[in-house]
Amino acid sequence: MSPAVAQRSDALQMPRIAALSKGAMEFSLSGRGPAVLAIHGSPGGFDHAELFFGNLAGQGFTLIAPSRPGFLRTSLELGRTVAEQADLMVELLDKLGVHDFFLCGFSCGAATAVRIAARYPERVRGMILESPVTKSFKHKCTDGLHGKLLLSDFGSFVMRQLIDHAPLYSIERLLERQGDYDRFGIRQEARRIFWDNEKRWYALRVLEQCLPASDRAAGMINDARQLEDFENRDLFGVKCPTLIIHGAADGEVSLRHGEHAAERIANSRLMIVPDACHLLCLSPRWRDIQEARLAFLKAVLSGSRDPLRQVPGV
Repeated sequence: MSPAVAQRSDALQMPRIAALSKGAMEFSLSGRGPAVLAIHGSPGGFDHAELFFGNLAGQGFTLIAPSRPGFLRTSLELGRTVAEQADLMVELLDKLGVHDFFLCGFSCGAATAVRIAARYPERVRGMILESPVTKSFKHKCTDGLHGKLLLSDFGSFVMRQLIDHAPLYSIERLLERQGDYDRFGIRQEARRIFWDNEKRWYALRVLEQCLPASDRAAGMINDARQLEDFENRDLFGVKCPTLIIHGAADGEVSLRHGEHAAERIANSRLMIVPDACHLLCLSPRWRDIQEARLAFLKAVLSGSRDPLRQVPGV
């Protein structure tokens, strides 16, 4: 087992509450070393940020994982827009006494990460965007009957039963939304994930951390509204080195979003993960992705003139 995978922990960090100017913000703090602000997607919360980026806390970094407004114990009233949420994140860092930091943004959380990097260039050392939303985006959480179930606690009850009693079926349904596969491809990928202990753990953990829906619905609905007609002018303002990682078979946020960012962020590199869906942790190349992240962060810390060149491929 590689060191990156060995750092995975089934136990979440105990979340904390920071009293900010507009109210209370939930976050978790783990590890020791240079600060990494990890911003989750939708649905999400500090727990999703830990799930995807938590190994960094065991690799010499301090992981700061907030719950964005509308998710878990952070009220939506603290900030609805991407700009408001970005300023809120920086206020949290100020509260913690953190000046310089790295950014990791996943999915819808990438929009906030990009805003922070553009607005506070003197503080951001480098940025990693994974499966990022970088332009107008139609969030499927509000679509039809499936969307209504996803946003309801009755739907959460049904999902809990499926996770417990039909895990393979649950993984197949997850891949229908997260992957751009045909029916045969979904069945094939679901079985690969199901018979891999680590990948099965990740897939079912992602689903479990969407429950109950009532703890995350306000944030999901807000993301859908904010990003539907999203013109991301901040991409041109990003100055820090930026590593963009996107799955070639992302069925939730198309690869075009990653390409869109790479075309507009001057100092960036796009890594395309073959056959990977939106959830990169389910890819057979997950360890390579973790190692690429770590190589990038260490290259920036070492003062490399071109840290993106130090990143191995996947």
